Amino acid sequence: MEVQANVDEADIGQVKQGEDVSFTVDAFSGEKFHGIVKLVRLNPVIQSNVVTYTVIISAQNKEEKLFPGMTATVTITNSAVQDALRVPTAATRFTSPSADNNATPPSSRTHDTTKIKGDSSRIGRSRGNSNSAIIYRRSNKPVKSGEMPELEAVKIKTGISDGMFIEILSSDSPLNPGDSIAVGMIMSSNKTPAANAPGANPFGTQPRPGGGGPGGGGAPRR
Repeated sequence: MEVQANVDEADIGQVKQGEDVSFTVDAFSGEKFHGIVKLVRLNPVIQSNVVTYTVIISAQNKEEKLFPGMTATVTITNSAVQDALRVPTAATRFTSPSADNNATPPSSRTHDTTKIKGDSSRIGRSRGNSNSAIIYRRSNKPVKSGEMPELEAVKIKTGISDGMFIEILSSDSPLNPGDSIAVGMIMSSNKTPAANAPGANPFGTQPRPGGGGPGGGGAPRR
């Protein structure tokens, strides 16, 4: 069975022959099928000023569940890392409102901010052509009831991302699974954190090994 996948021009450069593919179809929403990239067609398809390229995927159909004409949602794996330390990509977009007052600045903030197409993460391109970002970790200093915990800014070098999580290659301060990392904050009308508001605590998610999606156990994929 062949699957014809329409891949956006922003992603087609990463698709190579022989890469592993997983996909689902509406008829069997709870089941995942597998295949490999067989061919990348060079002729573009342009619709409403959107440019895509057709990728031919070869898949086994031993149980004959796949019918011609079915719509498939395809994931092509071009990078994978096992047992990676990761954080949500939302952590790279979070900026502490009190960063100037009680957050420890990273060793160096001098990097050129670069927007990556298709990714709104606050990631910069630092010297050495490696990706860098700033995340905020909860300080170990005790806090009084109703007060916001102090935030410690940590500069990290990032690896691959599946859009939801991003790999941490290194950091200017040691990070460990279980550290509390800020991913967002809800502010009350008087511009102070609402102590009892849902999600008021910015430490909703922690760095964890694994990747590929919520729940861990896999590899971060792009």
